[in-house]
Amino acid sequence: MKEIACAEIKTISGKALIEFYSEVCGVCAAVRRKLELLEDGFRDWEFLMVNTSTNPLVAGEYSVFAVPTVLVMLEGRELRRWSRNFSIAEIREYMIRIDSLEP
Repeated sequence: MKEIACAEIKTISGKALIEFYSEVCGVCAAVRRKLELLEDGFRDWEFLMVNTSTNPLVAGEYSVFAVPTVLVMLEGRELRRWSRNFSIAEIREYMIRIDSLEP
């Protein structure tokens, strides 16, 4: 997963999964490890992360008030978000569904 800042989010094209996290959040670290395992199965997706402690403006702009929060974006538009309590399987299933809709 690649760490990004505010300006970089605006340039995202294609399919992207963004994790908003905090360094002091143990759950965030566990979620990140599981999301990194998903990367191998979704090669045409960008897997990104934003530290809400060092990038509070980005978190505010995307209305992220709790961590971990995961956004799925397509061509720069948010399609879905999960926050705090969610399963990686649910995210994976949603990503598969997005992939199946492409021509």
